[in-house]
Amino acid sequence: MSLLINFTWNEFYLGKNGWGLMRSPGNTLLGVRMAQAQDKYRALLIEIKRRTKVIDAFLSQQAHAFYVPTTIESSCLQLRKILELIAFGSLVANLDEFSKQHQNSLSIGMHH
Repeated sequence: MSLLINFTWNEFYLGKNGWGLMRSPGNTLLGVRMAQAQDKYRALLIEIKRRTKVIDAFLSQQAHAFYVPTTIESSCLQLRKILELIAFGSLVANLDEFSKQHQNSLSIGMHH
């Protein structure tokens, strides 16, 4: 990612949830925004992992939703939510680019 060029390795740390960006007064606004995006992205990945465990529990019959049709529906719902989280994660990870493209599409639409 090109944004990493603005940082040195001593601004990163390895925590229990993976790599993160140090939050110190010396960080730029870009660094803080990047850290916030990383935190949101990490939270989405954790949510995906939890929903995957629910699907695994349904498929292995360790859990159920009282009868087969609702168990299948619940598994499908979890899968749909996982796909939504993946899509949302893509937006979070590329928020600045998405915002630019969205603004461009709005300005193009206003001129027609």
